[in-house]
Amino acid sequence: MPSVPKKTIGIPSIGSVKSKIATQEEEKKKEVIQTDIKETKVNSYTEQELATAWESFTELRRNLGNDQEVAFLKHTYVKAGDIIKIQIHNSILEVTFDKLKVELQAHLRGELQNDAIKIELEKLENASKKMLYTNKEKFNHLADKYPAIKLLQEKLSLDPDY
Repeated sequence: MPSVPKKTIGIPSIGSVKSKIATQEEEKKKEVIQTDIKETKVNSYTEQELATAWESFTELRRNLGNDQEVAFLKHTYVKAGDIIKIQIHNSILEVTFDKLKVELQAHLRGELQNDAIKIELEKLENASKKMLYTNKEKFNHLADKYPAIKLLQEKLSLDPDY
């Protein structure tokens, strides 16, 4: 049997492997940079233009029959640069905001030709009024308001619990 010469496989050197990897990584970076460079629109807009775009989104939601979302969109909002803050008093409305945020932001960005617009919630603190339930609580409240009542109670030896 004749002997068949064996083929040898060349093993690349570490330097050539590193250079191939480096060129591949550079090509990937160039592709990523090219895809990231998009035309970002940053046009200025007025309060009136914002109100018009806001109302058009509200009308879209009204046509879809989403009354809860329409009610949420009627809350006041404040424009601070490119950040629009919706003012709410109730933390339950955060759920509605989470459902609407992406679509509302996309709508406003498209209508106003400004990709820098962001929408945030601003929780307003309620001055919650403490409810007075017992006679003692009611008496103490009145005594704080009118100190003469406390004096009257002491002179007449009255017990506010009865």
